[in-house]
Formats: sequence, C-alpha cells, structure tokens
Amino acid sequence: MVLTPGLDMLLRHIPRLSFPPLVVWVASNFLVGMSLLATSLAYVLCIPFCLVVVAAWRSWALDRDKTRLGAQDVPLWKGKWPGSIDLLMELYNHWLVSSASNR
Repeated sequence: MVLTPGLDMLLRHIPRLSFPPLVVWVASNFLVGMSLLATSLAYVLCIPFCLVVVAAWRSWALDRDKTRLGAQDVPLWKGKWPGSIDLLMELYNHWLVSSASNR
C-alpha cells in the first residue's frame, strides 16, 4: 500500500514527536503536581521547546566543529526585513535598471 508523503513522514517521525508529550505526561502525573492549565500549556509548548533546544545544540556543535577544523563562516548580508526581503527587492531593482540600460 502506497502512503501519501505527509502520512509517511508523520509515521516515520512518531517516536520523535511523541517523546516530549510523554515526558510531560510522566512529569505531570508522577513527579510534579501541576494544575490543568500548566499541564495544558506544557503539552502545547513541549514540541516547539524541544525543536529550539535541538536547533541550539546543533548550532553549538557546528560552531565547535568549525573551530576545531579552523574553518570560517560564510559572509552574510544582514537585511532589515524578515527573510532579507529588502535585499531581494534592492537586487531586483538593480537588475531592472541594468537590463533597461542594455536595451
């Protein structure tokens, strides 16, 4: 039976996605007496919190490997808008001006 790509991805990631709520369940039922509101908030925030922790850990490990190997960071252009959209608009306007002058 062929599964859709989304369902296939969810089934492959069930262990990783179910671990944080399982930790919250064990903590709220056996370790700490949490209120219903605190437990609900912990359930909602546990997966995003774990994603942030994993991203920070990977960034730290990448920096450590970069230092160990003597590598340098790729130069970055900092944009003012999210996704550096202002830089993309500036590059597009520059391209429009240069292509109009070549005609």
